[in-house]
Amino acid sequence: MWQALINPFVETAKVMIWVFLLPICLLFQLFILFGHLKSESKEAYMTVDNAKDFRLANEMLSRRFDTEDYLHRSHWLIRFVENKRMALIRKMLVSCRGRFLDVGCGGGDLLKQIGMEQGVGIDLSLYNLNIAKRKPGLILLQADAENLPFKDNVFDAVICSEVLEHLLNPDIAVGEISRILKKNGCCVISVPLDKLVNFCKKIFKAMGFKINYGGAQERHRHIFTKGKLKMLLEGRGLRVVRSASSPFCFLPLRYVVYAISDLDYERQMNKKK
Repeated sequence: MWQALINPFVETAKVMIWVFLLPICLLFQLFILFGHLKSESKEAYMTVDNAKDFRLANEMLSRRFDTEDYLHRSHWLIRFVENKRMALIRKMLVSCRGRFLDVGCGGGDLLKQIGMEQGVGIDLSLYNLNIAKRKPGLILLQADAENLPFKDNVFDAVICSEVLEHLLNPDIAVGEISRILKKNGCCVISVPLDKLVNFCKKIFKAMGFKINYGGAQERHRHIFTKGKLKMLLEGRGLRVVRSASSPFCFLPLRYVVYAISDLDYERQMNKKK
């Protein structure tokens, strides 16, 4: 009975989302077509350039832009986009079993949702780890994504979601993920597509929306494209076998890839170079 009453409202909400997002997407495509959408002039927003300063800045920004607030108490549009991203990651990991690592686990939301028995979460920020500790049953460590404290070939699956854009050296972090993965182990990596994200922010601001964006402009050091991420992974022996955009294919605010550890593939790529 309740479901019959709610269904019309759910369908109406879906239609409203499409009606709202499609014009934004079309406008973005037109801007690209006519060359009005300028590339970012800087590779990075956050300018610290050594590990010690980065650790301090990361801790400060983690406190300033609380991950729990961002995921659970932000504007409903933000929560919608992030929930779609996490749902896509969970879907890609359905076939993965065994030892599992979440690199840059933040407050532990994704780690808790996936629920693998042998799951481990690492984060550089003690503030984030203290938030994650509130969720029972999680195994957590403070560690640097560019220097993972694990032996070679020990994990069956790795997640690294919305992390690479923050790091000093994402190439080193991807190399570490490749190192700790077993042969044919799987990893799921996601990054924001900042050019479209920033374009949407301008639209929302012009419309008068007051939205917490999690301090992206202060925290992102690198701007990724689909091609750049694929090249980075394949250069480190991670063969991309599946990819998807989130929340929608026509509005790719996030890019999510599923890759397999394959060092033979890395050698083939290096020979081509």
